[in-house]
Amino acid sequence: MNRNKIFLWAIVIVALFIHCTTSYITGKRQFMLISEGEEINIGSNYAPQIVFEFGGAYKDDRLDDYVNDVGNSLAGMSHRPTLDYHFKVVNSSVINAFALPGGYIFITRGMLDVLRNEAELAGVLGHEIGHVCARHGASQMSKAMGFQIVLYAGLTIDQMFHKSRKADQIRDVVALGSMVIFNMVSLGYGRNNEFEADELGDRYMYSTGYDPDGMIGVMEVLESLSEEEPGKLEMLFSSHPRTSDRMARVEKLSKSLKDSSGFEDVEGKFYEKRFSENVKDLKQAQLAYNHYDKAKISFSEGDIVSAVMELNEALKIREDQAPFYKLMGDIYYKEKRFENAILEYKKSIQQDSSYVYAYHDLGNCEMAMNNYGNAEKYYKKAVELYPEYSSAHFALGLVYYNINRWEEAAESLENSMIFDDSIPSSHALLGLSYEKLGKYNEAEIEFRKEIALGVQGEYLNIAKERLKYYTRQK
Repeated sequence: MNRNKIFLWAIVIVALFIHCTTSYITGKRQFMLISEGEEINIGSNYAPQIVFEFGGAYKDDRLDDYVNDVGNSLAGMSHRPTLDYHFKVVNSSVINAFALPGGYIFITRGMLDVLRNEAELAGVLGHEIGHVCARHGASQMSKAMGFQIVLYAGLTIDQMFHKSRKADQIRDVVALGSMVIFNMVSLGYGRNNEFEADELGDRYMYSTGYDPDGMIGVMEVLESLSEEEPGKLEMLFSSHPRTSDRMARVEKLSKSLKDSSGFEDVEGKFYEKRFSENVKDLKQAQLAYNHYDKAKISFSEGDIVSAVMELNEALKIREDQAPFYKLMGDIYYKEKRFENAILEYKKSIQQDSSYVYAYHDLGNCEMAMNNYGNAEKYYKKAVELYPEYSSAHFALGLVYYNINRWEEAAESLENSMIFDDSIPSSHALLGLSYEKLGKYNEAEIEFRKEIALGVQGEYLNIAKERLKYYTRQK
């Protein structure tokens, strides 16, 4: 073995030693490329993306406090009691719950609607806390990203936007990180990890003072819904083992807990009344969201009449939900009734001043009417609320391009591409902006990227014409 190979193996051995940590669950050494601090940073960076992708936060302060109280009580009895946990209800009818590395845990409005008592809620949250304690997310990211995770875990939002020669590297790492996070949420952590999280969650809820049959109750609800409304459970079942497999294991564990000496202290403690009082408003709102969900489907299928009818039914039940007005605005926008759309989007913001999607769409309306000043204002607000909003950055770039503010156009388009470099026309617009700034080499590269995207349209043709020009100049 030559010296180079010996040196390489020495590096590998040292790296493995450095990146071995003690498992919170087993107490044994495990390979982990990221520290707890880096794990928390990853969760903090990507929590806003999860909230954004799942319809925003569900606005109910009392419910938020309640879910956090239940979650933190369970966390206090977990293997990582000193970790700072964050529990958030997201505004989606999809029935699911999920965890990011570092203690960021989410439960959907849809999941809360189908649960029947606090013990079942504790079972769901305990399962997600189990993932966090076993560091399933951190382990999955380590395996998927290798040593790139070290760069990724250290990124802040400001560093993502920092202009440097490493911009392409950062963009690639952010894109890979986003893909891994998405897979965690949509595909889960793997069969064995899900079983382990079930067991840990059951033990945490028992230690906190809940009847362990609460976890069985969750499985019963999901099993029943899988027959009645399979569409709402599609994501859950794509990321978790089938309920029947989980039920057998949970029943066995619950029986062993019931046979333990302390069971008499928790027997029958499901806390139905307390749960009912705290989710009463959500369950009433869900009646309206049932109509809203139908309206979204009708709108996507081009059936405007049915969409409006269902939205009006939703508004009869609840007039305080921002998504309802936003969808009505979308309908008007599609019909090019921009003034009417603006009124609906503003109603949406009146209900929720942080409803980022409505600001973006207000910008679209103003842009369609060539009101660039107003469009800029609304797009900038969208970016302020959600800095990773790639289409808002792109739209800002388009605004600046149209009013000949080339440097700002280039900067906004570059920012857009940090999070999504596949938006049609974005590379061509950036290339044109670079040309105005005298950056011809950079412009040529962007025109080539636009052509590589291959999306038919005006800007693809522009990119081809500009590339012909550069080819002739050589």
